[in-house]
Amino acid sequence: MNSYIKLSIGLFLAFFVNVLWASLDNNSLLGDVGEFMLLCVCILFFVVGILKAEAAQKI
Repeated sequence: MNSYIKLSIGLFLAFFVNVLWASLDNNSLLGDVGEFMLLCVCILFFVVGILKAEAAQKI
């Protein structure tokens, strides 16, 4: 597992904790735009990690 995938997992856990916290406390730490940006960055790192792993496998 490369570092991009690990970073993606960490960012997704941060997103999940924020959503869980907001559902329990009705007060989000990041807000709607912050959650959207965090999820977009998480997806970006995941895609880059998958593409790099596939490229390394073909070599």
